[in-house]
Amino acid sequence: MIKQFFISFALIAGLLFIGCNKDKDKDNNNDTNDLGLGNVTALDLEKIMNSPFSALTPAQQKVKLEQESISLLNALQDVSSLKAIDVFEYFVDLLDMDEPEVNDPVTESRSGRFDVYTFNASNSYGVFTWNSSSRVWTKSNSSSELKFVFPSGSRVSSNNASMTFKSSDSNASILYEDRYYDERFDIKLPGSVSGILNVDNTDIAIIEIAAEYEKMDKVEIDDETIDGSFPVKNQFRITTEGYVFWYSLDGKGNDSRLDMQLVGKSNQKLIETLFHSDVDLGTLVDEVSDDVDNIFDLDFDVAANGYMKLMDNLVLVYSIDASEFAREIDRIESRNLQAKAYNDALTAAYNRYVKVVLASTEDGFKIADVIYRSEEDRWYNGSYYETDYYISPYLEFGDNSVIEMDTYFSSGFTNLENRWEDFVDAFNR
Repeated sequence: MIKQFFISFALIAGLLFIGCNKDKDKDNNNDTNDLGLGNVTALDLEKIMNSPFSALTPAQQKVKLEQESISLLNALQDVSSLKAIDVFEYFVDLLDMDEPEVNDPVTESRSGRFDVYTFNASNSYGVFTWNSSSRVWTKSNSSSELKFVFPSGSRVSSNNASMTFKSSDSNASILYEDRYYDERFDIKLPGSVSGILNVDNTDIAIIEIAAEYEKMDKVEIDDETIDGSFPVKNQFRITTEGYVFWYSLDGKGNDSRLDMQLVGKSNQKLIETLFHSDVDLGTLVDEVSDDVDNIFDLDFDVAANGYMKLMDNLVLVYSIDASEFAREIDRIESRNLQAKAYNDALTAAYNRYVKVVLASTEDGFKIADVIYRSEEDRWYNGSYYETDYYISPYLEFGDNSVIEMDTYFSSGFTNLENRWEDFVDAFNR
């Protein structure tokens, strides 16, 4: 049963992670929960894309890239020694030792011809306390939380730790009906979900998920129907011992964006990402709902850009004209080209519509453009020779040198490889 609970908890999280928007027919009973994450301040992506090349050679850039990557690992060096990791690992060991009898979050009932399955996380609430003598979990009732009380380690005699899960109700739900099998699933969507790991009356790890919902159009496919609300804005945050990882997706309006950050101690941004699109996710969902059978023939105007930034310097910036790229692929497909000509045309489309740049925000210079080349591989299958065609990414530097990406990163990073091995070994203590 404990596995069912964690699957249920994962289901809630998964639903909160999916976002869409609808400009009409809004749910008047929306629940809005804001974790106070705010938005990542967007870099001037176009400026970076068009910045001048650095005067450093590819070999010198390799040294710089290695130094930046090692700096990131150094900033994360004490992650392996976080107390929360040890406590949570011991908590999982206790769950394996004795499986708690957590109530099923799904209740079954009958409505006319239908078997009805209703999902509600609060059905699983209860307090489970570890009994060290008998090595079992003992249960007591709770109407507000699912809580586990246990020792923080194998050498601790008292139950000085707890893992507590809570969820707040919303008026939103998703109803799935299958008329062929006479089944109906009613999933109650929470406004927020939290998990808190506490040791010696101190919270050492906090997980928070929040969502805002809106009504979506009903989707009907043959004998199946999906109706209800869907999250249009959701946030996720983990805080533990000076580190914060957070995620925010806002799909409202024509300015959809996905932000993620890993913030280290002293509030240092270690990893920062942004995905931005001008697509109206609500319109997209409505179009798909209205014409499910021809989903691959729908025509949308979509452009996307974003970046991934390491520390305060190294940044990977991309810009994609997804609509024109898709239309170009349709044009290529309609020409019935031979394999080599097809791969050449597809490579040209990548170079035209998928732009990627590696840059240094500290220096204000571009390190390299990512370009694509059409490649072929001739091999003997035991009877005759065959030729495979594929697309390879290359780095184009300021001195006009062009190096295959795999080749560039396959050597010259010995110090980084050694540091990475040390970082991984620290978790195997």
